[in-house]
Amino acid sequence: MNGPPGHLVVFSSLMLTVILVVWIGLAGPVFSDATMRGWYDVLKDWQTLLAALVALVAALVAARPVWKQLAIGRSQTLQRYYEQLSARSIHLHKEREALYNLTSAIDTMAKALAALPDLNPIGGITANIVLSIEGPHNYLNETVRTYKSELGPVWGSVEVQTSRAMMLDQALRFCNELQKLTDRIVLGTRVSEAEIAAHVPSLQNFKQGAFAAAVFLHQAIDAESARIGPLIAELEAALLTEPA
Repeated sequence: MNGPPGHLVVFSSLMLTVILVVWIGLAGPVFSDATMRGWYDVLKDWQTLLAALVALVAALVAARPVWKQLAIGRSQTLQRYYEQLSARSIHLHKEREALYNLTSAIDTMAKALAALPDLNPIGGITANIVLSIEGPHNYLNETVRTYKSELGPVWGSVEVQTSRAMMLDQALRFCNELQKLTDRIVLGTRVSEAEIAAHVPSLQNFKQGAFAAAVFLHQAIDAESARIGPLIAELEAALLTEPA
């Protein structure tokens, strides 16, 4: 948009029309008067109007760089806003994926614990038992690290921010409690049922807390994505149609 704004164009056109109408109405008397008195004397009588016309033309010419600068500023503002919303959209997508992976890892770990055989056999824990816990445990630790790195900048309401913090807190607490148990599941050792049972209530509570926060966050991410999606589309269309 390098030209003047539309409303200024309309105003200038109307002003020019009025001036032309006035000029046409007075042209006859002016030319007649010029024949008798001479053009110099006649123009002196009209010097105020002529000066105003010259000033108007000069102002329009001088304003062109200003209009161009305003257009550049508007385009830059649109570009910054577009980049900010696009970055948020990317962060939301990554956070949604990391959230899904983390809840899946917690659930997988819980199922692996529930499927454990007797951990107090004669001869101690076998290699197969150790491996059945080690794989899901490593995956859980990796998804927690990924989730922390994909959280991105703060967004959303106070409730959303609280849920984000709660999700990470409950996942970390689950991992810490789990670590206490897995440290005892070592090849050749024996773990009593009472020792395992001591960790179960805490693990269940932390899992439930994480899943409750995850449900709210999934809904919030979907709502925020639906809100900014049309805005990004509008900004993209405006930037593509913006004249160079």
